[in-house]
Amino acid sequence: MSETTPSGVVYQVTVDPARHELSVKMRLTGAVANGQIRLEIPTWVPGNYTFVQLCRDLFEVEAANTITGRRLTVTRDGWQAFHVAGGEGDVTVTYRAWAYCTDFGEPSGILDSSYAVLLGTRYLHSPAYLGTCTVTYELPSAWQGTVHHPSGAKYLGNNTWLYPGYEILLDTPVTMGHYDILKRDVEGTPFYFVFVDRGVGYEVEVNGFVDKIAAVAAGYRRMFGSFPFADYTFVLSLNPQASWGLEHLTSTMCGLGPDVFTDPDQYNIGVRVCAHELFHAWNVRRMRPAPLMHVARQLTSGSFTEGLWLAEGFTRYYEFLSCTRTRVYTPGQFFSNVVGYLEHLRAVPAYERVSGADSS
Repeated sequence: MSETTPSGVVYQVTVDPARHELSVKMRLTGAVANGQIRLEIPTWVPGNYTFVQLCRDLFEVEAANTITGRRLTVTRDGWQAFHVAGGEGDVTVTYRAWAYCTDFGEPSGILDSSYAVLLGTRYLHSPAYLGTCTVTYELPSAWQGTVHHPSGAKYLGNNTWLYPGYEILLDTPVTMGHYDILKRDVEGTPFYFVFVDRGVGYEVEVNGFVDKIAAVAAGYRRMFGSFPFADYTFVLSLNPQASWGLEHLTSTMCGLGPDVFTDPDQYNIGVRVCAHELFHAWNVRRMRPAPLMHVARQLTSGSFTEGLWLAEGFTRYYEFLSCTRTRVYTPGQFFSNVVGYLEHLRAVPAYERVSGADSS
């Protein structure tokens, strides 16, 4: 293939719940597969604000010429990248990825023995090509027909999706395996609530909990005038180790805690967490701070805006306001919470001498 041949990337991801492992086959074609090929795993993802060592979980990285089968030399470069030498326009890369780490579950997903939430952070990518790509998920027989995929990619059949670019793949948590899913129609838009586990009180309280979040969503719809997505998915866990709270374009992952259906205060906090992350669908995910406009080029260096105080501060305010409008909180509790947050900040010594931009 010539240097001008259009590039393409195809992933085949085999899910092994018993081993908590993914077997990934990545095929690169066109210009991106010529010469020395750099492949990376992100160290940073939008909304997480920390760096993670995800490449530590990759094993047996190998490469070959897809047509001839000739083995290609693979060398590691630093903690998050590999180099493949001698590409001739069609290269297949294979590796295993251990995918059960609760500490990294928020930015990278998790593969449990009974369910999986998969994100593109486990898939090597070429920084030289971040365009369209396809992913086929190969599932164990007991998991066939269980994939729940948020909007944003085109379904091609046979558990295969076409993504507009690697950034969308990175931004889409795909759930499969054994989970509960509830659906609510909010102003004509489907909202899905995917519970990957249960807790005490789940059967009694879950429908009322979901109804309150749907009411918050309806309030946002009235405030903004429309939803910026075709559908929306909440991926929810009650696992005490699932400290999730990460927004995506058409979905979010939220950790609710084990007491969400038995403790009234934790119940209200759970609704608030979901309200907060949903508000980010407008504030940050669409109305994006300028430094976050080119995220795909910052997956190793990170991108940190001076406007985080605005992105998170306004979202926190509307989190409380939306929960008050839907009667999760009383007006008195609303003012108490807002004042409480202000007093908490004022008690910090740096409050008097650090600007909002610097604190971001």
